[in-house]
Amino acid sequence: MNRVFGLLCTLAVAMLTLLTTSSTARAGGDDPAPPPCTPDCPGMVWGPPHTIQLQISVCNVVCPVEVTFHTRSGNCNGENLQEFQITQVEMLDNVCPRQCTPDKYLAQVTFFMLLFNPMGFNYPAPPTVGENCATSVRASMSGCQFTWRSYKTGRTYVVQCANAPECCVARYRICVAPNGSVSRVQLVTAPIPPAACPTDPIQGAENPCRPSCNALTDLVDPYGKRSVSFDLDGANGATVAPNPATSSATITSPAMPDGGALLMLYDVRGRAVLNMRQETPAGDRYTFALDLRNVPAGAYYYVVKGNDAEFTSVGKLTVTK
Repeated sequence: MNRVFGLLCTLAVAMLTLLTTSSTARAGGDDPAPPPCTPDCPGMVWGPPHTIQLQISVCNVVCPVEVTFHTRSGNCNGENLQEFQITQVEMLDNVCPRQCTPDKYLAQVTFFMLLFNPMGFNYPAPPTVGENCATSVRASMSGCQFTWRSYKTGRTYVVQCANAPECCVARYRICVAPNGSVSRVQLVTAPIPPAACPTDPIQGAENPCRPSCNALTDLVDPYGKRSVSFDLDGANGATVAPNPATSSATITSPAMPDGGALLMLYDVRGRAVLNMRQETPAGDRYTFALDLRNVPAGAYYYVVKGNDAEFTSVGKLTVTK
């Protein structure tokens, strides 16, 4: 009898474990990210999916997202390349504006991934002086994306459209400063956008399927115009004083139209440390007074963004203690 009871208990525990595992799988896997597309060089095999969480500013709203991406590396047409592909962006908060077009989410995520390198790519070694640059990094994505709300989980995603055309791919020149941080990103090869995207209605779509390749080029908007490069060590329109800073610093934006501005400060791992909004400009510029007393020593990136721009200024701030 005891043996039978023990066997039943063991079976019950096993069934409970199975049900718990299945429930977890259903909760997290009802709407898995699609597999990556392959723009060229099929001999470079995609690795398994990875996820990271970021805080980005989309349509003037600070939005936490979880990004699913794949990486691959190897020889492509006689060159050693490293490539990442974003296959899904999940909005983690109801404040995230679902009406924002997918390319706005994807441009922000692409920018931060190039800057913070969660892919673990071999960026150029830090030089003694100046900067060291290489052109081995690529980003790719499906040519058509849309914002979709899952009827199963209620979650909202930016994801590739079904039956979307081939991938688009961009190649970048990454430069590294003596302290090991990224100092410059420049577009080397622009993506070729699809001729058209599928127009079939999609259940749960927050907006229609639309071209997204421009997300790989619309990375930074330094002076109110879209650009495909940024220089973190050069003049980018904003002023920072003092830099290095100990307990406080003031960042003044470049000339911007009225409508408010947002500043976000990130550590070198991509974690948001501060975010501040300023609604009243001093003339045509916005001034942000940063309290750094509780910010650990280290290198940080700041992003200043206006209402009508993806980015207005991007730069570096060093905190010493």
